[in-house]
Amino acid sequence: MKRYAGEQTALRAFTVRKSLEPAYTQLAMNGASGPLADERVRRAVARALDRKQIAELVLKPLGLPAKPVGSHVALAGQQAYEDNSDSLGGLDTKASQALLADAGWRLGGKITEPAGAKAGPESEKQDDSKTPSTASAPSNASGPGTGNDGLYIVGQDDKNDGELHSAASDLRAVTTSAARREHQGTLGSRPEGPEGHSGDGALAEGAAAYGPDGEIVDADVFARDASGVRPSPVLAPAPFRAQQEKSLLAQAAGITAVEDGKRSPARDVEAAEPPAQGSPAPAKQAARNSGSVLAKDGKPLTLRFVVPAGAGSESLRAVGERISQELRKIGVNTEITKVADESFFKDHIASGQYDLALYSWPATAYPATDARPIFAKPEPAADGSLLVEQNYTRVGTDQIDQLFDQALGSLNEDESRDLIRKADARIWAAAGSIPLYQRPELVAAKPGLVNAGAFGLGAPRFQDIGWKKPPTAKDKKK
Repeated sequence: MKRYAGEQTALRAFTVRKSLEPAYTQLAMNGASGPLADERVRRAVARALDRKQIAELVLKPLGLPAKPVGSHVALAGQQAYEDNSDSLGGLDTKASQALLADAGWRLGGKITEPAGAKAGPESEKQDDSKTPSTASAPSNASGPGTGNDGLYIVGQDDKNDGELHSAASDLRAVTTSAARREHQGTLGSRPEGPEGHSGDGALAEGAAAYGPDGEIVDADVFARDASGVRPSPVLAPAPFRAQQEKSLLAQAAGITAVEDGKRSPARDVEAAEPPAQGSPAPAKQAARNSGSVLAKDGKPLTLRFVVPAGAGSESLRAVGERISQELRKIGVNTEITKVADESFFKDHIASGQYDLALYSWPATAYPATDARPIFAKPEPAADGSLLVEQNYTRVGTDQIDQLFDQALGSLNEDESRDLIRKADARIWAAAGSIPLYQRPELVAAKPGLVNAGAFGLGAPRFQDIGWKKPPTAKDKKK
């Protein structure tokens, strides 16, 4: 507070001279990529802006006339100036919404999220260390790198669980075979056996046959009889077969009950899923409703708004906030990013790393030559890059270039100005940049210094600049 009071006391010895600087601030829209590559979206954004209120936000507190700029190539007071903003149209929220709808942007659309991500602002970054590699790990693999690291399921840590599951499977196979034989009244055929067993159920010639307990038995035991039926592989005498089958059924039922008791919901889900065949199916995308934000093709209409973060850019940031509020009314979301002043133009504007941005262009007495590179249509360079000259919005047309060329080649000043105005009307229609307000010019000067300060579009007459003479006694009497 003491420092502020000291500064205010020091400023009392100065007077502030104000004018409108020969430069205007514009909203630039990057038409090279993203949603703003569509002219309808750019026009919708432009028609959602209340340029009068934005100008008042900056100029009215300073006591300066708050009138929006109506030309890209000249300012009020210059001979080439003409308000051509009607070529785009004024503030009209309904027209903006209609243009966005025509471009395919809808309210309440579905917004897709990456698989595994949460919808909304709580979405967290997925841990890559738990994502399986499709090239090296199968879809049903477990262990490190499969997404199950640290996952504990009750019952799965039992070291005998695998053995229990294997025993249940073996008994289930045996009892199924026994039940089939009991139903048919004959002995059923055996499932595919261990090594040495051919695919059609016959034993390979000269190969040893194995019983279910690993005992080697004579191959003739397992040979088909005259009816084509193979005896049971269960090594039990015929009189005790029925008793053994009942015993096995009881054991299988008991083991299955224990296994089901230890089975977790997670394992039930895994068991219900069909086995992966070939390449794994693509993961489903989680979707959420876009709400009050427009959406198209699963993506919300969100624009990157870049503003400088320096101490002298408070007015630009205030304008950016106002524009964001106005765009929110038509369902357009903006992400305001504050960047360092030294990187604002070089790393963002000139390189095209933005959707929306605020910066200024100076007025010129020779718009046919000075304004042409600012609005020239970008052309591909020999190295494949885009040659934009000074057209950092990357929006231009052949007609605009032709009008500038004609104005530059005309020797008639009135004809040249008329061609410049026509070019400006087409620049408005393309909606690459929207002039907002003429920048304020504030100069602090000693009260006794005359004919110096804020000149606006005027030029200083240095011979007229000087100090007031102190009043003499004679002047005081008068």
